[in-house]
Amino acid sequence: MKILLLVPVHKKEKTAPVLWQTGLPYFQAHNFWYKALTDLGHDVKLFIYSGGWERAENAFAKFNLEHNPLSSILQTALPSIRRKQKQILALAQQFKPQLVILSGNTNSIFPQTLFKIKKLYKSKLVLLNGVAPVVFATSTERKMAPFFDYIFTNDLYHTFDWQMLGAKNAQMLPISAIDPDVHKKYKLTETEKKNLGSDVSFVGRFNPSLFYQNRIDYLENLTDFNLKIWTDDKDLILSHPRLKKFFAGSANGEKMLKIFSASKINLNIHANFMLYGGNLRTFEIPSAGGFELVDKVDKNWFLGGKEIASFNSVKALREKIKYYLSHPSERQSIASAGNQRVKKEHTYKYRFSELINIISR
Repeated sequence: MKILLLVPVHKKEKTAPVLWQTGLPYFQAHNFWYKALTDLGHDVKLFIYSGGWERAENAFAKFNLEHNPLSSILQTALPSIRRKQKQILALAQQFKPQLVILSGNTNSIFPQTLFKIKKLYKSKLVLLNGVAPVVFATSTERKMAPFFDYIFTNDLYHTFDWQMLGAKNAQMLPISAIDPDVHKKYKLTETEKKNLGSDVSFVGRFNPSLFYQNRIDYLENLTDFNLKIWTDDKDLILSHPRLKKFFAGSANGEKMLKIFSASKINLNIHANFMLYGGNLRTFEIPSAGGFELVDKVDKNWFLGGKEIASFNSVKALREKIKYYLSHPSERQSIASAGNQRVKKEHTYKYRFSELINIISR
């Protein structure tokens, strides 16, 4: 199948090493999308559409969900964005894709560009979106919701949100997954074990606090444990009187995976807009051989108590930390089983094989 991938560059990874096949930062998930689809035998072209102003438009959208004049103003004012439309259409004319897959933050793609590709080449349009559309959907995604052939999300509740926006076919198929060539157990030096390891670790964002206050609330109740907090939101954590001493640095890419390998217990606390769970950490932690203690997880993805452990309150979290710290063999058994499950059923290759099967029915 001829597949056109339209993807952004993630701001936080712009200084990271670049994968030559795609021009994207090495650990950006879209690289793994590209690799999985090509490994499955598809003819894939990738176009990077980052415009740099989508985040401002998204922030505006939170206060005005129905009408967003900022989008049209920016589209009119920025010649570089208009040039991208011509580049996308030229690539589509040359390639004639059967399938177009988009990621999030799509306001530098005009709806009329997608309409034209769909009409001229009978292409199916698929949106892969891992966040709550009511909060984060761009104006392009809102306008296009009824015209996407499929929308795949990480969270069951988000499928209902997309349907409210007019989507005809929104399904939960977690776009989060792992690439076993990259997401794997790492052999650690003694120095790495000391510097990266802890009894309890958390890796993730805290800003904006509107969406991540629950992470602060849980971690505030763990200050009597050997805890390390890894985050890009350094200023926020260092300004917190009870948590600042647990700040260990930022963690992305290989360093993050080594932390998962080195830590006895890896916490995964979802943002409050993800009601059923399914972020990247869900799969990345076990991929590195780490033991995962998560606030929510779909029972079809991992077996609770056998491949992953979960909690639903501060009391349960504290009890399970104490239990698994004192039962290392059981903890390691769960981590090993989770690692086997993720390598079997939660790779990007497996995920995109499922996706292609669904849209080919």
